[in-house]
Amino acid sequence: MSEVKTPTSKPVKPAAKKTKADMAAHGVKVEKDKSKKMLYIGGAVSLLVGAFVVWALQPAKASMNFGICKTYIELNVPYPHTLKFMDLYDRKLLVRMTYSYVDAYGQTIFFPITCKFDRDENGRKFLDSVDVNRDKSHPLEDEYRIEEFNKSFGIQLFQKYEPSLLRPPRMPKNIIHYRK
Repeated sequence: MSEVKTPTSKPVKPAAKKTKADMAAHGVKVEKDKSKKMLYIGGAVSLLVGAFVVWALQPAKASMNFGICKTYIELNVPYPHTLKFMDLYDRKLLVRMTYSYVDAYGQTIFFPITCKFDRDENGRKFLDSVDVNRDKSHPLEDEYRIEEFNKSFGIQLFQKYEPSLLRPPRMPKNIIHYRK
């Protein structure tokens, strides 16, 4: 008998590997590579988280009214290098806070102060009044001092000198922490 060669008896060659482009050309749906997409999403999320962390770590700033009131106190207190500010309430034309300083006898003295601002005809702010200790008169409340201080706005003092506007810390609730 003679051998009949059938098409099934031939050795089968392995099929060539098809690329995603070849498969897409023949109409087969191919899933896109998800690793690049996930890489972009992960990069965007990490960038947003990084930007939020940088923003959150920035120190809080107060308004220029706080800087003006702070400068007025620094210019009129006997030992300005010992000044500490705390408990700031800063709203539009009113600044209320507490400051302390060490006097000539080494005692730390606390004073609540309220600086009220107003606007002139040109729309510029000026220090209208200062109220220290609320019930007793204080040298900082002197109208002549306030008037002389307001004259410094005419020479653009605060365009050349920028006070630190970092918000002061809150006053501690427990009296033990006052020493720190």
